[in-house]
Amino acid sequence: KAGTVIISAYNKYRGNYVVVSHGSGNTTTYQHLSSRSVSVGTYVAQGQVVGITGTTGVSSGPHLHFEITENGQIINPLKYLTDYIKGW
Repeated sequence: KAGTVIISAYNKYRGNYVVVSHGSGNTTTYQHLSSRSVSVGTYVAQGQVVGITGTTGVSSGPHLHFEITENGQIINPLKYLTDYIKGW
C-alpha cells in the first residue's frame, strides 16, 4: 500500500531501515537493508523499492526483517499479504 516514509535511518540493531506510514495507524518496517533508496517525507507507491536487502545491524546473514503494525502493535503480516503470495 502507498504511504509516506517517516523513518529512513541506521540503528546498530536494525541496521539500515525504513518505516512507511500508510495512514490510519498502519506502518510497514523494512530492516537490515544494505542500502536505503528513500528519505523521510518521500511518498512511496505500492511496489516501489525502498531499499536493498542486506545484512546490516544485528544479523546472521542477508535477509529482510519485515513488520506491519496497526496502532503501534506488531501484527501477523499474512493478514495483508495472502493475496500477493501464490499458493496461499
